[in-house]
Amino acid sequence: MLNQRHDEWDIDEGQFPEHGNANKKWRFLLRYAVLAPSTRNTQPWKFQIKGELLELYADRDRVVQAFDPRGREMIMSCGAALFTLRVALEHFQCHAKITTFPRYGDHELLARLEIVPGKGVPRDLRMLFPSIQNRHTQRMPFDGRKPPDALLREIRREAKAEGAILSLVDGQDSRKEIAQLIAEGNRRQAGSAIFRQQLGQLFRSNYSVRRDGMPGYAYGLGWLRSLLMPWLVEKGEWGEDVAVDDYMAVMFAPCLAVLAIKGDTTETWLAAGQALARVLLRACHAGVSASFLSQAIEVPELRARLQSVMGIEGFPQLVLRMGYGAKAEPTPRRRLRDVLVT
Repeated sequence: MLNQRHDEWDIDEGQFPEHGNANKKWRFLLRYAVLAPSTRNTQPWKFQIKGELLELYADRDRVVQAFDPRGREMIMSCGAALFTLRVALEHFQCHAKITTFPRYGDHELLARLEIVPGKGVPRDLRMLFPSIQNRHTQRMPFDGRKPPDALLREIRREAKAEGAILSLVDGQDSRKEIAQLIAEGNRRQAGSAIFRQQLGQLFRSNYSVRRDGMPGYAYGLGWLRSLLMPWLVEKGEWGEDVAVDDYMAVMFAPCLAVLAIKGDTTETWLAAGQALARVLLRACHAGVSASFLSQAIEVPELRARLQSVMGIEGFPQLVLRMGYGAKAEPTPRRRLRDVLVT
């Protein structure tokens, strides 16, 4: 049994209400959806059950303006939750009709889902189901082993299946340029008092009862350092140290990749989020974990330079480092009652 901070990760699939009504099924399935990754663990999603229907909304109250002024990362996070829900639906053989952006002009209502009679549910996603509860962001160093080329090809196909492009970074020159962009992004963000303040508000001590944000243990911090982290972040004397750390993390990552998608709209962000979740779950299925480096994308000028370095047509959405390492401890998740609109 997981401790109280992590009890939302403890789901017994045998309790699925197979003969229950749609309301009961949605409430059970959403327990998997909320385990999806989100930018800095903000969990910016809301759900509403309307009879047979389930609606997914972006929770704009949870957007952090300092690094996500357009809501791009918020929408991607919601896309990750939507894809995780799709995997759970397939596992429990629930046939669902899914409509994205069902209300014209409403970019807060992202998707509407309806469980309808039907069989012949595709099996291509069911293998990913166990990974929902096993996937955790790995913020610690990897052990140096590179994922096999065959697996990386499969992961790239998973991204393509959702309309995205996962480009692997080949060559030390390109890797060095990306590392420099990420380091520069750290320095610029650390130089903003507003950014430091809003980022500091997302850090949690190891004993916090909050169910969002980034606990210190996820970064390998002891209880005292985790207690001081919000103050240290707001003070701002970390930019150069983090820049160097991230530079080295990029240079020594067993696998470095950039997730991109053609178009830079709310619709493509939602698709990119689904692609991200699909990539992460497929990697986890093979024992590969990942972490995110978003600094070079959150600064518009650096994002354009990253696009040029990669030589891709699409818009970069995320930089990923992937590899093998010790299993990361899960980060907290909000309770279902906190994300359901009644």
